[in-house]
Amino acid sequence: MKILVLGASGTLGRAFVRALENSANHSLEVLTREDVDFSVYLDSLSAIKEIGPDLVINCVGSVGGVKANLEHPFELVTNNSLTTTNIARVFHYLKIDKYCYFAPACIYPASNEHVATEMDLWQGN
Repeated sequence: MKILVLGASGTLGRAFVRALENSANHSLEVLTREDVDFSVYLDSLSAIKEIGPDLVINCVGSVGGVKANLEHPFELVTNNSLTTTNIARVFHYLKIDKYCYFAPACIYPASNEHVATEMDLWQGN
């Protein structure tokens, strides 16, 4: 089985690569943001098609904690939405039906007294 890890240079992607790289039961391929711009559909399609994976672990995403969400909320949401959509389209087009996707997120501290809503991301609350 050929396993492809997308976002292999990120925190989660690196963990998957470490866990999978010494197994003899499969071949492991990786793609990082240095290899392909996942926000460009045709680039994503070309790179994934060339590898021809049987299983894809999608760890692609931009995160940056509370500060980045406050300073760049639009960019984070739109980039993550675009890359997720492009990769899903590639899976559909190539008929890749074995994949795992991890949504990028920022987890806020439990001590926050304000119950957060989706709109708070845009307000900095």
